[in-house]
Amino acid sequence: MKVLILLFLTISLFSCENKKQKDLLALMNEGILNYDGKKHKQLISFRSFTAVSNDNINDLPENELDDIRSESFKSKYDTVKYLNDTLYISYVECVNNCGTYQGDIEFHNDTLFVKVLDLSRIACISERIDRFIYKVYNPKNLHYKISRKYVKM
Repeated sequence: MKVLILLFLTISLFSCENKKQKDLLALMNEGILNYDGKKHKQLISFRSFTAVSNDNINDLPENELDDIRSESFKSKYDTVKYLNDTLYISYVECVNNCGTYQGDIEFHNDTLFVKVLDLSRIACISERIDRFIYKVYNPKNLHYKISRKYVKM
C-alpha cells in the first residue's frame, strides 16, 4: 500500500511539472506569452513567497495597502542592498491570488527594472501580497535607479 501511495505521489509531482511546462508552451504558441523562459544573464536568482494571504489582506489598514500597491520603493517594506559584486532587491507587491509568477530584470541606461511576469491565464478578484527577492550580479557595483515592472501576460 505504501508503495502505491509513493508511486501515486511521484506521478502526481511529475504530471504537475509537465502541466506547467505545457501551459507555458501553449501560451507562447498562442502569442500571449513572449517570455522564452530564459532569465537575464545577470539575474542570479529570483524567489517569491506569500507574505500576506488572501484571508488576512483585509485586516491591513487601507493606507498600508495603498503604500504596498504604489509602484515606488518604500523603505518600510522594501530593501535594496549593494554588497561587493551583488545587488539584493526585495519588495512586496499586491498580486492576483490565482496567479503564477516569474521574475526577471531589464537594464535601460542607469535604470534597473525588476520585472514580475504573471504567467497564468487565471484572473480572479482576490489578491494576496507576495514578497519578491532578486539577486543580481553587479560586477562594477553600479548604483542603479530601480523601478518595479509588473507584466501581465
